[in-house]
Amino acid sequence: MNKTRHPVGLVLVLLSLVLNFISVVLYVQQPDTFAAFTVLPIWLWGALGLLFSLASYFLFRSPLSLFTSTMWFLVILVLSDEAPGLVRFGQTTPEDGRAAPYLNRQPLRVITCNWSSDSRPIGPAIAPWEPDIVFIQEMPHPYLIKQLADTLYGNTGDYRYDENHACGVVLRGRIKKALLGASISLAVSHRPTPQRKPHRTG
Repeated sequence: MNKTRHPVGLVLVLLSLVLNFISVVLYVQQPDTFAAFTVLPIWLWGALGLLFSLASYFLFRSPLSLFTSTMWFLVILVLSDEAPGLVRFGQTTPEDGRAAPYLNRQPLRVITCNWSSDSRPIGPAIAPWEPDIVFIQEMPHPYLIKQLADTLYGNTGDYRYDENHACGVVLRGRIKKALLGASISLAVSHRPTPQRKPHRTG
């Protein structure tokens, strides 16, 4: 049998191509139904796809095996979460303190963090960066968000907490309107007022 037309080699290439197509569609669209698939880093599926295509090449010299391998390298490079970090390799790292002016304007410094249900305060770790907005996930207790707001901004900040999703936001200024849920939409006024209220959930 012609080695380049071995059925096992063709099946391996076909499996790799199908997995490549499915991975690209799911990681671009991020459907909730396939969260169990996309929660894994794409390079894991890429490693499996490369195993199929490279095995097809080295064992059977199958057509399209090298093309399929190249497609996987490109997909991993473009869609993996680690790729942006590689692009920034060697660039200047952010400095603590207020964000530096850019084009004669003062940008906002935004921090996102996952509290991971740990009751230890995170304010001391965040404070040196002087963020303007902090988004928090998996906050273990509602009162901690007020402590964080007081640590970062004193009487010049505001906060909201969504008890249904255990997430919240702390920011410099005052929140005029907030829509809490799976996503958080805010209308913010940066004119602080001295009045503070206890824990708010909406």
